Amino acid sequence: MSEKTAQGHTMPDEPVRGKSYQWLLNGTPLYEARVRDVMGCWATVEVLRPLPGPHEQNYRSGQTFDIRVSSYTFREKT
Repeated sequence: MSEKTAQGHTMPDEPVRGKSYQWLLNGTPLYEARVRDVMGCWATVEVLRPLPGPHEQNYRSGQTFDIRVSSYTFREKT
């Protein structure tokens, strides 16, 4: 079940393969990335662009890696 945030965005329960999301860690924006694969509680993401913030220099467009989904908050990019 999805829930609404104060900004009216829908927070999905789990990412969907092929969709793009903004990914945040502890409320800090990290990157916008497309989900390439979902494997239970893990997902493979491809960074589309780093988001402005303190971690912006840690990511680059095209970078691909696996993440533990439950560690992040994510919002679908529309």
